[in-house]
Amino acid sequence: MTTTSHLKILIITASVFALAACGSLGDILPGQGSRRGAPPEPAARPQADPPVTEARICDLAKQAVREAMNVTQLRGETCSATHTRPGEWQAKVNFMSGSEQQTYRVALQPHRQRQEWAVLDLTPETSSS
Repeated sequence: MTTTSHLKILIITASVFALAACGSLGDILPGQGSRRGAPPEPAARPQADPPVTEARICDLAKQAVREAMNVTQLRGETCSATHTRPGEWQAKVNFMSGSEQQTYRVALQPHRQRQEWAVLDLTPETSSS
């Protein structure tokens, strides 16, 4: 092997070790990737909740309860909904099942790809005669 070949192998080997130590080529090139001391990127602005009304939240909550109960209609249904905090609504759905009053609590959160609200949790709350 010639001196030039040895020099090429040495440069390639050193480059591989330098990349491995830094994590990526962007970490060692100026202006590329993340560097220590560089200002952090600005945080993404939080997206606004999709537009909704209490009535729409109740419609979604009642639909979720009907699907969970595997029925097409809830007898004597009532619903109330509260915007608990950004990105969260809670609804209470009351209805009669046989001779019992049933209550379900439904938590909803935004489904941003569809600009709609989706059911996060569906919990039976009480069952009384």
